[in-house]
Amino acid sequence: MRALEVIVILVIMAATGGILFSKRDQQWNVGMLLSVLLAVVLHGIIDHYRVQMVPAYAVALVLIIVFIRRLAKPQIESQSKSLVKIKFIKDAKSLGYSLKEIQEALQVLSQEMEPETLKGLVRNKIFEIDERIKMLHSIQTLLAGLLQTPEEDIHNYLQSFRNE
Repeated sequence: MRALEVIVILVIMAATGGILFSKRDQQWNVGMLLSVLLAVVLHGIIDHYRVQMVPAYAVALVLIIVFIRRLAKPQIESQSKSLVKIKFIKDAKSLGYSLKEIQEALQVLSQEMEPETLKGLVRNKIFEIDERIKMLHSIQTLLAGLLQTPEEDIHNYLQSFRNE
């Protein structure tokens, strides 16, 4: 067995052991991916690929795929979290929350919170909405009352704004 073949097999064993027994660390994944790639490519350039090494090349290919997936997965999780936040913002906006309220809600939600705390925040919002509905009903009643005003009174009222 040639020296580079031994190095390729040792790098493959180290990468496999790292996948099986170590914590996920992005720098480690990048290092091992580059190590496997470098060992296989150097072996091919210097010693030329050999049929006897095909099983090692297959394992190296599988390891390369595993490392690439490991490196891509945090980005996918991050995108997923962003989509959840975007959906929350859209839903909150459609429920009548202002952008300032949504920003405050996102800050509160980013901290640890008990379900009862969240329910309390929702109850407060429901109370605010009920108060706003009462105010709008009173405005509606006042406006409806204005429609019952005699035309002569309306005419006199309008005249008070003119410069005659």
